[in-house]
Amino acid sequence: MAAAPLTLRIEGMDCAACAAKIETAVKRLPGVSEVEVSYGRRALSLALDEDRTSRAAVRAKIDALGYTAIDPDTAPVSAPHGIDDGDRPWWASRKGQLVIANGALLALAFVVSQVAPDGSHAAYVLADWCRSRGGLWRARYQACRSPSRR
Repeated sequence: MAAAPLTLRIEGMDCAACAAKIETAVKRLPGVSEVEVSYGRRALSLALDEDRTSRAAVRAKIDALGYTAIDPDTAPVSAPHGIDDGDRPWWASRKGQLVIANGALLALAFVVSQVAPDGSHAAYVLADWCRSRGGLWRARYQACRSPSRR
């Protein structure tokens, strides 16, 4: 049987490294070729020889990595992982609050650098230290870990 195209929506990817991890794992399956994983589109496309590997085996491999593979033809469209917070506005989410806090810290450091240029280095170092202690560093670290290890 000739290889048939397969496209899946992938949920749970937080960075380009996640896409590379999925691509490497799926390429190792027998009967799989032309693998392309797009973090931006949150999609996987490949050519699959179903005599050698089934669609369910591809999905199982992706699930084992800690992501969710969804057939876009059968599933309703949802927001990417971590963005759909129900009826809450973006700034009420944990990620939104971190973005606002980091912006405020950098703005404060900029004001300090304009008012007291001698203290600008210390202000930016303090802003960076607060940012890393405020959870953003932990969020970056955990973003590329599989959900089973969190």
